[in-house]
Amino acid sequence: MEIYVRAFAVKEEGMEEWLGAWAPVPAQHVAENIFIIEENHFDEEDDYEFFIPGTKVLVEEITSQIDGEQFLGAVEEVKN
Repeated sequence: MEIYVRAFAVKEEGMEEWLGAWAPVPAQHVAENIFIIEENHFDEEDDYEFFIPGTKVLVEEITSQIDGEQFLGAVEEVKN
């Protein structure tokens, strides 16, 4: 299954600003609104939140402000 993660731009060291863009990543559904990020094409050079495989995330249904389409977006990391 695919969920979406946010893209960031780094303005200054330690400061990130959300660009408003989302990128799809494969994820495994493990509980209600909880997914685990699977292997994906991002690496440390990419400014995407939750790119590391194995990260457990909480998802919410997000509505695109551009076309009104709805999708599952990762909103925060779930700590064990």
